[in-house]
Amino acid sequence: MMEFWVANPLIEMIFGIVSFVGVLVLGWANLMVEPPKTAVAIPAELNVWERHRLRQSQKKEG
Repeated sequence: MMEFWVANPLIEMIFGIVSFVGVLVLGWANLMVEPPKTAVAIPAELNVWERHRLRQSQKKEG
């Protein structure tokens, strides 16, 4: 039973490194993927409510 307690921090460290690297890889892959061409650019000068309305009208059309 003692071996388990000795190995436990090592196992936790390995899992931590693997999950950290996994998050980095997924984030990098997410940045590498191009956004879909069907996305419509919404002008930044519209206020939030107008943008929301525009988005809703696009959902109804598409």
